[in-house]
Amino acid sequence: MAHEVIMPMLGMAQDTGKLLSWCKSAGEAVAVGDVLFEVETDKSVSEVEAQADGFLAGVSAEEGADIPVGQVIAMITADPDEAIAPAPEISEPVAETPSDPQPQVQESPVAAPPLQTGGDRILASPKARRLAKEAGLTLSQFSEAGVPQPIRAADVERLATQPIAQAAPHAGAKLHIAAQVPAVGCNALIIKMNDDAGVQLSLANLAVAFAAVALRVVSDAQNLTLTLKQHGNPSVTFHDPDKMRLSQMTGEEGDAPADLELIDLGETYLTTTAIDAGATPTLTIALTGGNIHLSLSYSSSNLTTDQAIALMSDLSARMAEPLLALV
Repeated sequence: MAHEVIMPMLGMAQDTGKLLSWCKSAGEAVAVGDVLFEVETDKSVSEVEAQADGFLAGVSAEEGADIPVGQVIAMITADPDEAIAPAPEISEPVAETPSDPQPQVQESPVAAPPLQTGGDRILASPKARRLAKEAGLTLSQFSEAGVPQPIRAADVERLATQPIAQAAPHAGAKLHIAAQVPAVGCNALIIKMNDDAGVQLSLANLAVAFAAVALRVVSDAQNLTLTLKQHGNPSVTFHDPDKMRLSQMTGEEGDAPADLELIDLGETYLTTTAIDAGATPTLTIALTGGNIHLSLSYSSSNLTTDQAIALMSDLSARMAEPLLALV
């Protein structure tokens, strides 16, 4: 039985989606979970996965076309021979010719408006984001290199081979933003979690979860990786920690390419640090005299000033009132 592939609704007010690229070709075998194509809406770029096993057939939508939500653009069939057959042509109704022909007006094509990215937000496909992170590149480098948005996987592969891409992650001035919030709110939450549910929650884990929320807001990333480093302990890597329950936050030992690195100084006399952020922004957290000290080290190649300020403002508010942040 054939399975229809339709243009999905990715937003509440979405009427159409722009088909950026097909990731599978007609006749190619696909499995559930394989990425079929990439779609751009006015707010994001998303990957659409196959919902059935079989062969891609009847591809009727071209790359770059605006497709109405719900329209069938391909089929997944169990028969490979059907997948090779060309897509059926859709016959258009023939308009009746009026008795008195009216002059036809030739409309000039209207140029599409330039893509609005919403300030510092950079549009990129999920695959492009993933490849850029693996290559140690930031999306701002593609904008500086003149790559049009949305950034695609091919753009990442091309720029990664250029010599400038190797030096770019460390380019830009090293910048720092610090904040201080009372620790009473976090301490109250830690005690409450222990008394009510027997959950041993740490200040560092709270910082990891809240930092992920703040970073996701400013970067519009679909997947986030954060690394936590504590003196005398192995590094722990968290994947999308803001999507975990606080009582079930678990990570993997070892370093991995991360979107944000956290350094827990614990209870110390240190209050701020200035670390060479390189390709990864670094956040340090310390507890001194009943206050939580937060310090963000970053460079212009991985965060804009507006993004850094927004990140620290959001994180500070959540650390000051964690119970409200969890509502």
